[in-house]
Amino acid sequence: MHGFKGSGKLSFALYDDNDVLVEKYYPLGNATTIELTPDSETIEVLSTQNDDYGQAADSMTEAKPTKGTVTINRFNRRNLALAFMGTDSQKAIAETTVTDEVVTAVLGGAARLAKGEASAVVVQDVTDTTTYVDGTDYTVETGPGFTLIQFPETSSIADDATLHIDYTAGADSGFLIDGGVKSTRRIRLLCDGRNRFTGQPILLEIFKGSLAPNSPFNFLASDPAESSFSITAISVDVNGTKKPFEVHVKE
Repeated sequence: MHGFKGSGKLSFALYDDNDVLVEKYYPLGNATTIELTPDSETIEVLSTQNDDYGQAADSMTEAKPTKGTVTINRFNRRNLALAFMGTDSQKAIAETTVTDEVVTAVLGGAARLAKGEASAVVVQDVTDTTTYVDGTDYTVETGPGFTLIQFPETSSIADDATLHIDYTAGADSGFLIDGGVKSTRRIRLLCDGRNRFTGQPILLEIFKGSLAPNSPFNFLASDPAESSFSITAISVDVNGTKKPFEVHVKE
C-alpha cells in the first residue's frame, strides 16, 4: 500500500479504561485532511551457523504500525475534549442560596466565589457585625459560571481579613470540559469522504487507533481554527483476520 490521503466527515467512538469499545459514535468534525502512511524497516537476519555465527546472512522487511494524521476544522464539545485529552460532561445546577461562605480579602486583588454567577451579594466581617459597602469596599464582577469579589487598595477591609459572604448562586446549565492527563486516547474512526489522490468516494474505518494532539489548541489565533492529531493504527481481530483499518471504495 502506498498510503492514503482523504478528507470528509469523521465520526469516532471511544475505548474505555478497560480497552473495551463503547459503541456510541460522535462527529469528530470536518476533516480537512486524513492521511495514513504505512511504515516498515529493512533489518538484517543474522546467521546462526557455527562458521559465520552472528554475521549478516540475509535481510527482511519488518512491518511497523501504520501512522497518520487527522486535521479538523469544525469543533464541538467532544472533539475539544479530545484536543485536551480529557472528557466532557453535562452541567445542570439549580439556583442556590449560600450563607457565610468564607473568603480572604486581597487588597488590590480578588477572591472567587465557589458557586458560579452570583447575585444579591452581601459581604460582612467574620463576626457578621460589620457589613461592607459595594462599590466602596469591594466590587462584584460576574460572568458565565463565575463571580469575583474585587477589593480596591482603598477598601476599609484589612488585607488578608477573613470575610463571610452571602449570595444567591444562579441556575447554570451547559457542558464542562475536563483536561486529561493521559498521553493518548484510543478511539475507532470512520471517515465518509473522498480519496484525494483519486477523487473516489470512500469509507475509511480505523478499527482502533491511538490518538494524540499534535500541538496545543490555540484559542487566540487569528487564522481559521484547526486542530491536528497524530494517530497510530492498532491491529484488531475483524472477522477472524488481524487488520488495522479498511478502505471501502464507493461506486
